[in-house]
Amino acid sequence: MGQHERRPDAPVTWAVDEEEELGEVAGPSTGSEFATAAAVAWRTYHPDGDPGTTHILTPEEERVLARRIAMGDEDARRQLIAANYRLVFHVVSRFRHTGVPIEDLIQEGNLGLIEAVDRFDARRGCRFNTYALLWIRGAVLRAATRLRALMPVPERMAQAASRMRREEDSLAQELMRQPTSDEVADRLGVTAERVEETRFLLRPPTSLDYSESEDGRTPDEWLLPSDDPQADVQLVQLELAAAVSESLMQLTPRERDVLRLRFGLDTDEARSLAEVGRALDISRQRARELEQSALRRLRHRPPTGLDVAAAGD
Repeated sequence: MGQHERRPDAPVTWAVDEEEELGEVAGPSTGSEFATAAAVAWRTYHPDGDPGTTHILTPEEERVLARRIAMGDEDARRQLIAANYRLVFHVVSRFRHTGVPIEDLIQEGNLGLIEAVDRFDARRGCRFNTYALLWIRGAVLRAATRLRALMPVPERMAQAASRMRREEDSLAQELMRQPTSDEVADRLGVTAERVEETRFLLRPPTSLDYSESEDGRTPDEWLLPSDDPQADVQLVQLELAAAVSESLMQLTPRERDVLRLRFGLDTDEARSLAEVGRALDISRQRARELEQSALRRLRHRPPTGLDVAAAGD
C-alpha cells in the first residue's frame, strides 16, 4: 500500500503522522507503560514491598492506626500510608491520557495521600480510603491542570478538532439537539472512540477547573474535605458520581447515551424506552437491546474507585 493510500477502515480526518502526533500528546497510555511507571514510583517510596502484597485494612484497623497517629506514632502513620498507596495508582490511571508524565502525577497523588493521613479524624465515622480518595484526586487534578497547560497541541490535530467542532455544531442544528459521539463519528468517518479521545485531549486546561460556586468556593475547595459536618456525605456523593462516570466509560458510546437518557444521569429526568428511541433516532426495541447490553456489561465490569475504596469492608 502506498504511503498516501488510505486503508478501508482508516479514519478520514487523521492521517498516519497525525495519529503519531496524537500519541505524543497523550503520553504513556498503554497498560505496560503505566505499570512500569507505577512500579518505579512504588519502589521509590516502598523499597521493601510491592502493592500486590500490601494488607488491606479493615475499618477497625484504620481506627486503631488513626488513634495511634493522633498520639504521634510515626510507625502507624507509615502503615496507613503504605496500606492505601494503591489508591494513588487508581486515581492516576484515570489521568494518564492528559499528557502529563505519570511519575509526576504519582508523586502529587502520594502527597495528597500523606495530607489525608495527617488530617484524618476517625471519630467522624468516615472510612479513611473514601476520605483519602478525594485528597488524592484533588492533588492529581491540580497537577494535571498546571502541567498540561505547558504542553503544546500539534497543529494538525488542532485543525482536526476544529473540523470536528464545526461538524458537531452543524449536526446540532440539523437534529435540534446535541449529537451523540456515534453521530459525529459517522459524519467524520472516524470511530466514536476517536471523537471522545480528541475531545478529551484538546480540552482546554481550564476545563479541569470550573468557576467559583455561589458560595465563593473554588473547585479545589469542593474537592478537598472541610470541617463542615456534612463533608463526609459530600465525599460519598462525589465518589458515587465518579464511580458512575467511570463505569459508563466501559460501555460503547451508544450504550452510554441510552443509559444517560433512560435513567436521567445528566438531567435527573428519566425517560421511557420510546422517548430514548426518539431522542437517538432508533426503535424502542433497539433502545431496549442497548439498555440490556449495557446493564449486562456493567454487571461484569472491572472494579471502580468505590470498589477499591471499599476493599476490606
